[in-house]
Order: sequence, then C-alpha cells, then structure tokens
Amino acid sequence: MLSNTTVTRKDRLRQLKERENNYFDLQFLRAMPADQRSACIDLLDKSRSQIRQDLFALVQCGFQTSGFFLEFGATDGVELGRNCLAERSAGAAQRTGNHRLCVN
Repeated sequence: MLSNTTVTRKDRLRQLKERENNYFDLQFLRAMPADQRSACIDLLDKSRSQIRQDLFALVQCGFQTSGFFLEFGATDGVELGRNCLAERSAGAAQRTGNHRLCVN
C-alpha cells in the first residue's frame, strides 16, 4: 500500500526546500551579467517576487534610480510583487526629487 513512499522529518524537509531555493538563486546569479551579480546578491533577502522577477527587472533597467514604472497584477503588490523591491529602493530617489509611480 505504501510502495514508493519515503518518510522525511519536518526539519529535514525544510532543509531540502531551502537547498532547492539556494540552488535556484545560484543558477539565477550565474545567468546575470557579471558586473550586476554583486548588486543582486545584496538584494536577494529583500526580493519578494516569484523566481526573482524583481531582480531580473532591476538588472534589465540597469538598477535605474529615476523615472517611472507601472505595476499591475492580481495581488496586493507586495506578496509576489515584481516591482516591490524597486518601489522600496526608491526611498532615496524620492528624497532627492526623483519620483516613481506604482499602480496595483
């Protein structure tokens, strides 16, 4: 009845899931331009999007600190948001007079 079944402790399962995420992050970083990897590493903990879409977008925009962007989607704009990281990093830009727009 239980053929092809493995029993795994919860803490071990958590470790395996963390390893999977770390492996994906390494693959993602390898795919980024070498001169952008350090900035991506600095922002990994702040990234909230699926499959690091927010970091990918920042890299594609050259980590631009001025201008506008428009976000639209079906969630709250934070959880799984592709531009939440850009919006939060705009704090310094907003203090200097450069504004960003985020529409959810």
